[in-house]
Amino acid sequence: MKIIGITGGMGSGKTKALSFFKSKGIPCYESDRRAKDLLNSDNKLIKKIKFNFGKNIYNEYGLDTKELADVVFNKEESLKVLNNIVHPYVRYDFKKFIKNQKSKIVFYESAIIFEHSNQDYFDKIILMISSFEDRLKRIIKRDAISLNEIKKRMHNQLNDKDKIPLADYVVYNNLWKNTLLDLENIYLKIKDLD
Repeated sequence: MKIIGITGGMGSGKTKALSFFKSKGIPCYESDRRAKDLLNSDNKLIKKIKFNFGKNIYNEYGLDTKELADVVFNKEESLKVLNNIVHPYVRYDFKKFIKNQKSKIVFYESAIIFEHSNQDYFDKIILMISSFEDRLKRIIKRDAISLNEIKKRMHNQLNDKDKIPLADYVVYNNLWKNTLLDLENIYLKIKDLD
């Protein structure tokens, strides 16, 4: 089985690109979404989060993501603590996901593949890049957070120019019809990987 990573900064179009590969019948693992699921369902993980960030980090609806974001994106050490707690659970969850797949290719989406030096885990990596303005528009529309909050979060991700040499494929996602052509070409290259 070949594991293809898809990465890029916030709002670069990772999820939309992943939808394209899903439409081709390729199993796709969304690490951010699964991490959120685990943070609300895995009792051991919940205990660790409460121990490190306080019991009030959860409310009657589950994890208070806004409260957690306020903590971790304002204190660099807190973000490291969160990542060190959550990532092993996501890794284990992904291993379970792989065991249930019969496909010869699986996609793994994560914004922070390079930030955590995980590139060696993947057979190929696709990097999604978009202009700062396009990313801002998408994030504001999707997450309804302030410009200041977006900048804090982006500050924790590597600059695109530092990621480009580490990626196997770079997709400039500024006009979707062109992006779609690029993704189709990448699909043709990876579907026959040995």
